[in-house]
Amino acid sequence: GSVFARDRAAMRQAATALSVLGIVLGVASLIILVSVVDGIRFEIKDAFSKAQGVRVGPLTAGDPALVQLDEEWIAKIEKVQGVKAAVGNIIQIAHSIDGEAQGLNGTRLLGIDVGRVAKATSTGFEGELLEGRDFESGDRGVALIGKKIKKDYGKFLGSKIKVNGQSFRVVGVFTTGSDLLDNSVLVQIDDARDATGFPKGKVSYINATITDPREDKKIADRINLIYGEQVRARSLSDFSAQFGAIF
Repeated sequence: GSVFARDRAAMRQAATALSVLGIVLGVASLIILVSVVDGIRFEIKDAFSKAQGVRVGPLTAGDPALVQLDEEWIAKIEKVQGVKAAVGNIIQIAHSIDGEAQGLNGTRLLGIDVGRVAKATSTGFEGELLEGRDFESGDRGVALIGKKIKKDYGKFLGSKIKVNGQSFRVVGVFTTGSDLLDNSVLVQIDDARDATGFPKGKVSYINATITDPREDKKIADRINLIYGEQVRARSLSDFSAQFGAIF
């Protein structure tokens, strides 16, 4: 009864931060991994079919782990008619996890702006909190880890995980239903900057939630009409369609 109710409440709470996960990973970084294995390809295609919102990045947008965007764009995008909230996120390839070197297709470190995510509600793939808790205001030095990370590195609630040599205490374990997406570590955005040297005032890209999710393509077009010479907006439904066409 009460335990189940608490679990459900925790899962709903987790959705705010975890829903950012799939979008942050980006199409380009996923395509590297899905081009050879049919099972993974269909797994990712299914995940993309659930995506909603608009992603805004640099004109030369590729793998979001390799680009930067001025943080001042968050306020500009949020003022566009039809945009409910805009959230800047950081994604970087972890150089090492617990001292183990990571390749280009290895673990992603995701920096989440906890305060702004709370405004955004659902912005992409839903995650389920399996253990522990979501981020709380003021959190520093803590991490939510994917189910695959827990298994591969033998982690549990309260244990430490070192990302690029910086230690974080595990406060939650999540799953998206995809081993590929579960190979991620989520931390507070300033912690991500500290662990990777990502510059202040910059984000990897901006995710915009839409007042009416059915109008994501319309809002992407509106952003491109206003700011198209400086940034590029793409609806997540377009990403899904593009992925389906390529694979």
